[in-house]
Parts: sequence; structure tokens; C-alpha cells
Amino acid sequence: MITLGIIGIVAAMTLPVIVGKYKKQVTVSHLKKFYTTMNQALKRSEVDNGEFKYWSDGKEMGGTAYFNKYWAPYLKGFKICKTYSACMYNSRQPFKDLSGNASGAVVVSEDSRTTLMLPDGTVVINFVAMGGSEDTEAAATSIIYVDVNGRKNPNVFGKDVFIFARTQNGLVQPYGINSDNTVKSSCRKGGDGWACAAKIVKDGWEIKDDYPW
Repeated sequence: MITLGIIGIVAAMTLPVIVGKYKKQVTVSHLKKFYTTMNQALKRSEVDNGEFKYWSDGKEMGGTAYFNKYWAPYLKGFKICKTYSACMYNSRQPFKDLSGNASGAVVVSEDSRTTLMLPDGTVVINFVAMGGSEDTEAAATSIIYVDVNGRKNPNVFGKDVFIFARTQNGLVQPYGINSDNTVKSSCRKGGDGWACAAKIVKDGWEIKDDYPW
């Protein structure tokens, strides 16, 4: 009985660590897959539509037309979500930052973005047609939100929701990737979590011990 008790205590202490490590690995795996999928799609689109920096402004085209021309033909098996419930969210604004504060980011906004679910359940939001970016290298139609586990909790920036941008160098890159200061101020306890994908990439596609997990 004593031996069994010791085994139980050890298991109770180590199991959360094992589960946490597994969740980190899954998160990084999903981010890598998204990164590869989107960059491959962008490059294929550039073959037909020219370099990204010369694409038409999505603000003028409207989100639906922008997506249908530049992205839809180059992605496979996706489902368009015209309402937040179509992507199985419980509200239009389900996200929070690392402080636990509600985010103003919306899942769906008619004709200013396109929201879709990829075959693996990843939700991609904001093939932006309106609005800008704080990343000086990003174009006006740049920001992409990615929720690597869809509507499942925690729906927190830096935990399962991350921000990327289509940049003028023709790549989909993590928001803040070119600014160490942005990463430090954003991806920390109490931060907004917007630049956490950049931290993961800068750390060699790992979630290290100093990450605000």
C-alpha cells in the first residue's frame, strides 16, 4: 500500500508536466503546418497573380472577392464560416489576451475578412480587407489570426491563438518577427500575446521555459 501510495504521488506530480509538454508540442506542430500551408499557397498564388506587394487592395475589392481571387484556388479542403457558430464558436468575440482581458477581435465580419476552417480543425481568420498593421513591413491587407485548435479553450492569444502577417517580402510571417522589442513586450505574462508566434519561431520552433505558457 505504501508503495502504491508513493507511485500515486509521483504520478500526480509528473502527469501535469507530461501533459503540458505534449500540449506545447501539439501547438508548435499545428503552427508549423499552418506556416507551411499558407506560404505554399501564397507562392502558388504569386505564380498566377504576380508578387504579393502588387496585388489589388482588399479594402477596395472587398474581403470575399479578395479571398476568392488570391487565396481560394490555392488552399484545399477548407470550409468557409459565414457566422461564428459555423466555426462552432459560442460568441463573435471569444478571444482573450494573456492577462485574461477580453479581446475585441471578431471571428466574422462581413466582407472585411474571410474566416475558414482547415481540414485539421484550424480556424483562420482575417484575410483582411480593411484595417492595417502595426508591423511596418506589413501591407494593409495583411493580418491573419490562426486558432490552432478551433473553438476549444483556452482561446487565448499566445496559447492557442496566434497572429501572422503577409509581408511585402512575399512571406506569411509571425507578427512582430522583425522586432525584438515587440516580442518582449507582447509575449510575456500580462502581455497581449500577439507576438508569441514570433517568439516561438525565434526560439527555433520551441516553446521554452521562459514562454508565458
